[in-house]
Amino acid sequence: MVNTFLKTRWNKMATLLVIGLTAILVILAASVEPALAGNLQRGGFSKFSNGNGAHGGGLPAINGGIAGLSGFRFNFKGGDHHIASVAATFDTSYIGSCEGSWCVLYGDKGHDDPFWYDMGWQELPVGAIYKLSHISLQNNTTIYRLGDATPGTTPVLTGFRMSVNGYTDMHLGQISARVYTENGSVYAYAWFEDDGGSKSRYANISYAEIPNAHIQTKPPISGSSSGKEVSGSLSAQHPVLQGFGMLFWGNDHHIDRLGAEVSPGGWRITFEDKNHDDRYLYWLYWAELIP
Repeated sequence: MVNTFLKTRWNKMATLLVIGLTAILVILAASVEPALAGNLQRGGFSKFSNGNGAHGGGLPAINGGIAGLSGFRFNFKGGDHHIASVAATFDTSYIGSCEGSWCVLYGDKGHDDPFWYDMGWQELPVGAIYKLSHISLQNNTTIYRLGDATPGTTPVLTGFRMSVNGYTDMHLGQISARVYTENGSVYAYAWFEDDGGSKSRYANISYAEIPNAHIQTKPPISGSSSGKEVSGSLSAQHPVLQGFGMLFWGNDHHIDRLGAEVSPGGWRITFEDKNHDDRYLYWLYWAELIP
């Protein structure tokens, strides 16, 4: 049982790293124009929720009306909990209870536990093409084709939602949402699982295809943590997320704090239960936008 568990985790880790290296080589081979004069807005906010479902709001006017996701972070007020849904998005079309330009959702099946949340947004360059996908998550499947890729573009995240179907919840063992192109298609590397994988789950992933002249993919950030939040420096002006992934090394757990963030000054990954002592692995995929 233990050998099977470890083999599954190593297979997912190896797949994610191979996909990352392939994507980097493809982007580096493409021509990228130097940065042009101009600027792209970016910003963020921290708020508190009493836990009664999804929350949304507005952003300044930006190109196309939808921003790129540069970061999210959730923190339950009263310790850790099971998880039923987690969402951080600037495309609110797939969360009907949200009004405005952004939406968050974080809770167990009752959606009645207060939490703090951070959101970071990055205006996207002109020419961005917005798309939305729905994925029925399957056990032992991590790669999903989302559709045809627009030639000469690279995808970035504008938002995601991971949920357990029905009025139920689960421990969390691993979570990932990442978009990339390969052989003319856009793919998602996605998981949202406990150790048993017995729950019916789905994901909504929204993304924007950015013209290659306005984007430069950077090497992924990866590593392991003893259980605490990890962070580092980042040299960037307009970073945006392409994806993230975290998985507990060992058993699944209740979840307390969860997040993935990039900013001009640094990056941060959070994946903890209330004790902050459970080792986990992480990956962070990001790109620099060029005005």
